[in-house]
Amino acid sequence: MPSAPMTPLPLVNAGTLTVGVDASPPPPMHMGDPDTPGFTGFEVDLVQAIAAELSVGVRYEVALWRDMLPALLAGRMDLVCTAATISPERRHAFAFGTPYLDIRLAIVAKAGGPIGASGDLRGRRIGVRVATTAAEWVERHSGAREIDLFDLNTDVYAALATGRIDAAVDGSRSRTRP
Repeated sequence: MPSAPMTPLPLVNAGTLTVGVDASPPPPMHMGDPDTPGFTGFEVDLVQAIAAELSVGVRYEVALWRDMLPALLAGRMDLVCTAATISPERRHAFAFGTPYLDIRLAIVAKAGGPIGASGDLRGRRIGVRVATTAAEWVERHSGAREIDLFDLNTDVYAALATGRIDAAVDGSRSRTRP
């Protein structure tokens, strides 16, 4: 049985879908600058399809992950299109679409080093993006000596490459759902 049409909510800006996109996305979610024709990626295609279905334009707002959900709650964005983990706490505060990625946490460390499993994080200096479920996991379960929080993925991996941190914990895409 077809579902009943949903009553659209008022948009932040009439006739335009205001979409938050992550300032530090993993490719191929989105790549490039939203203000240029070279802005491409899975999330861009998804948002364009949603906007076409609603017969509205799109305005992207690039934001740090830590600022995106508060902006959505405050009504400054209509939706956020990014690889966000659906946690019980988030499900309580936000409406989610059908998940399109399976994401698992991964430990990233230098090859041949002493870190090969989660138990090896105990007493180490770990880097992670702020306000993520990865950060929550590291704080609760890693036993890390120190946790360095970063806004951008590139900064996490730069810190790992230079030896500032012993390992990074990050989301790893296991497969894209159709």
